[in-house]
Amino acid sequence: MPIKGEGLARAFWAFDRALGGERPPTRVKMFAARRPLVVGLVTGLFFGGTYLISPEGGTDVAAGGIAGVLTGAWFAMFARIERARQRRLVRLGVWDGVHARSVGRAEAMDERRLDEGSRPSGPAGNGPRA
Repeated sequence: MPIKGEGLARAFWAFDRALGGERPPTRVKMFAARRPLVVGLVTGLFFGGTYLISPEGGTDVAAGGIAGVLTGAWFAMFARIERARQRRLVRLGVWDGVHARSVGRAEAMDERRLDEGSRPSGPAGNGPRA
């Protein structure tokens, strides 16, 4: 039986979850996702520059430029992928999209209950939870 697109997507997201893909992003990942072009330019300039100033004496400007452009494009592409991952975390309710901490499903449900107008009460039903 061939693998359909939906089954392949479910398998990918299960594999991603097993590797920790539903954890909230770090500050570095948030910066990279918000500024993929900056990440691409900085890494491209860094790798292209280090290729040009090699200690072997020979400098090839064309090869250094190509190495810089390809490396910068590679890092910018992964920054865009990280941006899409962060959008998915917000859509699933795992992350609030602002802070580098998890929202948690129970906390999100409590906030939703408060927004609907019914206050959560303690075990006796006459006060806030401890």
